[in-house]
This record gives sequence, structure tokens and C-alpha cells, in this order.
Amino acid sequence: MKRFAFIMMAVGVLTLPFNLDAAQVKLKFVGSIYTDAAGGALQDPTGVSIADGRLLVADSGGKRVLSYLIREGEARPDQIFPLPGMFPLMVQPAPNGEFYVLDGRERQIVILESAGKVKGKFVPKGLPGSQRLVPRSIKLAPDGSLLVLDVFSERVLKFDGSGNFQKQLAFPEQFGAFADVTMDRSGNVYLLDSVEAVVYVARSGSDTFQALTTGMKSNMNFPTSLATDNVGTLFLVDKHGSGLAILGVDGSFAGRRLSMGWNDGQLYYPSQVSISEAGNLFIADTKNNRVQHFSIAD
Repeated sequence: MKRFAFIMMAVGVLTLPFNLDAAQVKLKFVGSIYTDAAGGALQDPTGVSIADGRLLVADSGGKRVLSYLIREGEARPDQIFPLPGMFPLMVQPAPNGEFYVLDGRERQIVILESAGKVKGKFVPKGLPGSQRLVPRSIKLAPDGSLLVLDVFSERVLKFDGSGNFQKQLAFPEQFGAFADVTMDRSGNVYLLDSVEAVVYVARSGSDTFQALTTGMKSNMNFPTSLATDNVGTLFLVDKHGSGLAILGVDGSFAGRRLSMGWNDGQLYYPSQVSISEAGNLFIADTKNNRVQHFSIAD
């Protein structure tokens, strides 16, 4: 009997309630994805992205991108896109049905056609200042634009679906090392400093980042990824702490979820988190060689 790429089991709520000043978010385990559409095992997946009923996985060790369709709450294996010679760290859908892939080997953004064929390198148009682009993170914004965390020129760049430059946001003056960027549905852009465990925000319409939090090293070890839900709650993957940290919309720390381990519902050096509008939360559980699926509710 063919092995499916997911294991679905309801094990109840894995979390404790937040403090009274934060949203009462519940996190529930749904299933684990261990294999691709051909039954092959995942190998150090580092990137996940969920949008429009499709889950994309950057399976770094396997040098490929994997696609799953979300049907009736289940992640069903769809397609395999081999990328020999690359080391895909992140993958994001493009508005036209193509895919953006962050290649960690060459530190470049590659465009895949909808069938998985490499179309070419992402070439920004109208980029001001230095034309050299060294991306650390890429993220599809709710408005369909592409956010690029450029560590070479110390800025966050925003491009439209055709690669045309729209906006840039300079890094704050003092920081450790930025690892991820995201935008909420109100147009606020969030920037994550892994070393200092600080989140910055550029409010919609603003051209500068301001600290949303103070340093949170006592609450997390080395956060590498952040995502927001429909109401603006922030979810941070703590890679070295093998857990998930939650922040309220005002930046207040609202507790940790999950813990280090190998059982379903536990994490081992996770890399990235992605949340759908329907409240499906996926985590690239890298060193457990799987993707974990949770549901969230306010």
C-alpha cells in the first residue's frame, strides 16, 4: 500500500492559555508530512509557504521544491520540482502562478514556472542605490507584492509581480542580524532580528522601522522566522530553542508553544512558519525531516 505524505491524528490542544492581556489563541496538532508525492522522504526541509489552498515546501537536503494541495483540512501530495545544483531555502508563490525560490548556494532568487521548470534569475527593475542584491529572506505580501530582505545593502525591498521596484525600507541603525520579514493584512512590515531577539515594525505608510519589542533573549534563543494571523498576532519560530513564541499585536510576549522532541507535535531545529487565512499553521521541522501542520483559533 502506497505510503501517503501525511499522518493525520487529532491529539487535542498542546498548549496552555495565554496571560489575560493577550489573545486566547489555541494551537492544535493536525498532522505531519514526512514524504513527497512519490513516497520519498523529506530531507531537511527549511521553507514552507501556504497560500490559496497550496502548501509549498523548500526541501533543502533533497534539492527540490514540493507541492501539496490542502483538501478537507489535509495536505495531499501534489508535485515534485527537482532543482539540481541549488540549495532551496525558501519558496513563495507568485501572483501569476509561478514560484520564487531563494537559492542558498548562490544567494539569489530563482523563478520557477508553474510546471516547475527554471525560468531564470529574478532581475529587479528600477532598483535604487546598489544593484547588488543578497537576499536573506523572501515573502509574498498579502497585496501580491514580493518582500526581499537584502542583507548586503541593509534594507527591505518591495517589488510588484513583474519585478518592478516599489519601495525600500532601511534597516534600523543598530541591530544584530536580521533573518526574516513579513507583512500583515494591514500593510505593516515586520522585521526579525535573530541575534537580539527583537521585532521591528514599519507601519503602513511609514518609511522607517521602529522597535516593536525589547530584546526577548530570556524568552527565546534564536528566532529565525515570523508570520502573522488574520488579527495580527505574531508567531515566531525559535530555531535553537525548538519552539514557537507568540506576540500580541502590541509586541507583548504572550508565551511559548511546543517543545523540543521527535514525537508529532514537537520540534527539532525548525526553520520557518507560514499561516493561511483559514488558520492553518505549518512549520518546517527541519531536523525531524518533516513539516508539521497545526490549526489556530482565537
